Amino acid sequence: MRNRNFFSIVIIGAFCLFGWLGCSRDADESDPQHTQIFQVKDLGKDFFLPSKIWDSFFDNSSGTSRKVNSQILFTPIQVVLREKNPGVLIKPTVIFEFSKGGGDIDLSKVLTDQVGTFFVSFEYPGFESPDTLKIYFVSQARKRNVDGQIWGLGCQTYVDVKDWILKNYKKQGIEVNTLRDRHLSVLGGHFAFGYSEKSQVFATQVRFFDSTKGHFFCEDLLEKRNMKLKNIQDQLESR
Repeated sequence: MRNRNFFSIVIIGAFCLFGWLGCSRDADESDPQHTQIFQVKDLGKDFFLPSKIWDSFFDNSSGTSRKVNSQILFTPIQVVLREKNPGVLIKPTVIFEFSKGGGDIDLSKVLTDQVGTFFVSFEYPGFESPDTLKIYFVSQARKRNVDGQIWGLGCQTYVDVKDWILKNYKKQGIEVNTLRDRHLSVLGGHFAFGYSEKSQVFATQVRFFDSTKGHFFCEDLLEKRNMKLKNIQDQLESR
């Protein structure tokens, strides 16, 4: 599966169709209005990482001379969304429990029409191995101008967000606001996590998107471009 000479690798993700699979339950039976848990177990579509990110998971950043196994083990991850402003989420706390390999979060399923702020935090075993921990964000959100400011990193851009994630991890998490869909420009894309322990490399990923607002994302732009090219090709062939 691994190819260090190409631009991508495949990480098997997990995708839960909320309404179809019935994979949710209340976190606290005594307070069902407070927390919602989505247990995501089904496999979904593959995720392609830039090769530099893949290679970095195998870098020995701890400075020791140990040999690293060339195989990756995919690990679970938990994502927690918490309201700052009441009514922004379907419940004050929403938790996603992903099985090995991570998965996707369709924000349209957990956000309401109420504009406001919420926090995003991750629970990942790699946080206990900070010396070898790697966290990257691969943007899938198009750049856009919001009130004179550029939001979003743009298509296929990736950045090292380890320090940012760990800093917010010690607080309440990443703070995002839904006003004019700013949260999609911040979260839209893949968060890739990797670390090594006892010569073994572990990895997972989480993708944030909104199935009702595809125009904010690179995939929608690519589909439109491909459709336009196909229409042009069809017109030329019909002449």
